[in-house]
Amino acid sequence: DARTLKGAGVLLYGTVRTSALAENGIYAEVELHAVEVATRVHAWGGVFVGRDYLGADMQGIVEWDATLRELLREDLATMADALNAPEVAAKLEKLGTVAVVPVAGDRDQYVTGLAIEALTATRMKPVAARFPTVSEARRLQQLGQFPQHAMLYGAIRGLYKREMPANDTLAEKAWFYSVEVQFFLEDAATGAILWSKSLLATRLAMEKKVLSTKEKAVVETVEAVKGSGRPVLYFLGAVGLIIALGVAIAIVRSATNVR
Repeated sequence: DARTLKGAGVLLYGTVRTSALAENGIYAEVELHAVEVATRVHAWGGVFVGRDYLGADMQGIVEWDATLRELLREDLATMADALNAPEVAAKLEKLGTVAVVPVAGDRDQYVTGLAIEALTATRMKPVAARFPTVSEARRLQQLGQFPQHAMLYGAIRGLYKREMPANDTLAEKAWFYSVEVQFFLEDAATGAILWSKSLLATRLAMEKKVLSTKEKAVVETVEAVKGSGRPVLYFLGAVGLIIALGVAIAIVRSATNVR
């Protein structure tokens, strides 16, 4: 309504880009923008990702610990190899500069930085996009203000860890980490998708348990026994000797009773 907009300073609008039900949960992307009504200047924008996992033993990852970041780096390390594959490189050989749009669901631009790093290992020349979303990039392209040949964008579609009790130890809990990042390389002039790929990486990681005093004593005792092989052998030898003596005494007594 024009009267409502006249009295407003900023217009906030958005769209649900993706909403999907997967085997292990629900995934959604929401894109939001803010525009100054008086000047029509785009003031802010971004893509927000939501994931809800259905399994009771599965947890969406919120805090990005060292294990997750190592796994993401391992995952993105395969990106350059995929782009440099002969059949793909032949299709992309005419591309020059590529604008890398912030990856949806990213934390502190970590995955976006890894994507830029991967592109530097190809013939393409990546640049960090000065716009926050794909729709902004397309709007700039329509205005003739998009100098790059293509844009790379994507989203972290999977990010969870699952309990693995069969791999637990007395002192550590086992987790199965899984990350999936999906990328698209789009021709800026035609909008054609030149390349796309979902990168999946998994890892089994151990997390130290918070133990009670009694549990700590049990763990320390077990570790001490494991770390000292010779005392254990002496103990087993003593047990064997006692059993052998017992058998010998029983035989002697039996023979005496017969006579």
